[in-house]
Amino acid sequence: MGTFGIFPPMATQIVTIGEESGSLDEMLAKVATHYEEEVDNMVDGLTSLMEPLIMAVLGVVVGGLIIAIVSSDIPAGLSRLA
Repeated sequence: MGTFGIFPPMATQIVTIGEESGSLDEMLAKVATHYEEEVDNMVDGLTSLMEPLIMAVLGVVVGGLIIAIVSSDIPAGLSRLA
């Protein structure tokens, strides 16, 4: 498992300890829990970084729609004044 370098060294060490102690299922559960928490933390960080960007894009879209609506009414309003 460790010779190919696919798995992190910590995971291979924990699996080795689990094999030697006869509690492989418990050790694999610990590895799964650890990496699940790590992925959750990464996803939380990524979403917190993306949130302001999404809000800015949404603001630009809404602002563009408002400008398009208002600017299409300006010529009609000017022709009513004349």
